[in-house]
Amino acid sequence: MPVEIRPASVVIDVAGSRREIANDYVWILAGGTPPNDFLKKIGVQIGDRDLTSNARSEAEESLAAPRELAARR
Repeated sequence: MPVEIRPASVVIDVAGSRREIANDYVWILAGGTPPNDFLKKIGVQIGDRDLTSNARSEAEESLAAPRELAARR
């Protein structure tokens, strides 16, 4: 569960233990229709492209790297 969002990282609670991990983007999926006009008015930048696919690939690559290193040992 996310506990704190920082400029370059996020703090999460994993089974009662807090962990800080590097983070570039935060998606908040709350359902419904996003209030884009309001978000733009308060300075939130809304991109024209869906970054979810790119982020998923990056996450999968970062998870695979430690496994590959362990396999080489």
